[in-house]
Amino acid sequence: MIPPAAQALPPHPDLPTLRENLAAVETMISHELTLIGSRMSWFAISESFLFGAYATVATDPNRLKELFVSAAGAGTQPPIAQATIGFLLLALPIGGMCFAMAAWFSVLAATLVLRTLNQCRGNLLLQINEQLEPAGYPPLPVMGTAHQRALFARRRGIWGFGSTSLLGQAPQHILPWMMTAMWVVALLVYGRFGMAR
Repeated sequence: MIPPAAQALPPHPDLPTLRENLAAVETMISHELTLIGSRMSWFAISESFLFGAYATVATDPNRLKELFVSAAGAGTQPPIAQATIGFLLLALPIGGMCFAMAAWFSVLAATLVLRTLNQCRGNLLLQINEQLEPAGYPPLPVMGTAHQRALFARRRGIWGFGSTSLLGQAPQHILPWMMTAMWVVALLVYGRFGMAR
């Protein structure tokens, strides 16, 4: 048996209700996009710091050795200098990979939430268009999932509209893996040349 409250609901929400729901969904989408932007920002800052430190140590290890020599006294070569350089050449790539993977997983979490919110937004826009088009108004672009965008683009003859969502998400998914690959190469170089010193 259908509850009386459910029976009282109209089969199609009116336009003001749809607009209010769309505004609420847009707010949630904006929040998730802000989270992704901030996560990618700290990812870029942390990776640039680690990569700069790695490049300094790897390309000019004598500078670090000179600091230890000057602290220990002229004519001495403390073993801690070589150990510190070896530790940094190993620890910085591992730290960089950890930062990259943390950024990717956090962005993936927001992307999964966005997938549901985008579908919700697309459904609301489709319902709004169902009321606008019979009244002679042009339809709103269906900014929903990639599938919803592609269907809208196909019906309207708009080229490339369906792939904009996927293309826009490419950097946040590709860049962490690119940095991880670079750090893996740095570790391999360290294993090939650094261990032999």
